[in-house]
Parts: sequence; C-alpha cells; structure tokens
Amino acid sequence: MALMVSQRRIYAQFIDDTNGVTLLSACTTRDEGHNVAAAKQLGDRAAKAALEKGIRRIVVDRGGFKYHGRIKALVDAVVAGGVSKGRVRERPDKMAPTAVSEKRAKDSGRAAGKKAPAAGHAQKPKDTKESSVSDSQKEAT
Repeated sequence: MALMVSQRRIYAQFIDDTNGVTLLSACTTRDEGHNVAAAKQLGDRAAKAALEKGIRRIVVDRGGFKYHGRIKALVDAVVAGGVSKGRVRERPDKMAPTAVSEKRAKDSGRAAGKKAPAAGHAQKPKDTKESSVSDSQKEAT
C-alpha cells in the first residue's frame, strides 16, 4: 500500500509490485479534508475495498512521510478493518530495485536503478581540447 499526503487530500494505492499494476486506489474527498479523522475514514473504506478484491496482507510504503499522525491513523484503520500489515518500507528511492524495475531496465537497455536522461537532454560529448582564444580574438587575427 503506497501512501501520499498532499495539501488537500490523502491517497492510498494498493499496488502489485511483481506485475507493476495498481489493484485499488482510494483518496479523501473534498468534504472530508485531510486530517487524522479523514485518514481513519479513508482507512476504513480502503480496508473494505481491499478485502473485497482479495487483498489480505500489505506492505506499507509510506513514501517518505513519517509514520505518525495521518499516516499511522490510516494504516491502523486498514489493519483494524481486517487487512494484516507486513513491514513499513522506507522511501522507494532508497530501496533495492524490484523485479519490475529490473525488467523495465533490461527492456530499455540500461542498468536497474539508473535513470535515463530526460527527453531532449542528451549529454553532449565534451571537447578534449579547449581553446583559450575567444571568438572575438580569432576574428581580430
């Protein structure tokens, strides 16, 4: 279960890491807000939906947020709703590459965990010989 808290909402996604598929997602509504009470309500709804989809055990990816307050309330509500909790993971960028990321890396021809350069930002080869003479000095000679 991946968690995210924004300025206005709280989001929870149940993701199958092996297949790289989001199985279920839920978020607070505008009327609920984004406080601890809203996190508990979201946890209750998410637990019911997860059990209906056959999700019985989760690993919590807190997305870099500290495990207290809204995050803890949401996870506790999901567990109270009948879904068992495995471990709480650290930030995804500090974890080892998953099987899905390794497969994607293999398909794209790069090493797992390494980012590809952004589109349009390919690195140019560096010139080995830098000229100390400026263009204006070249024109003068």
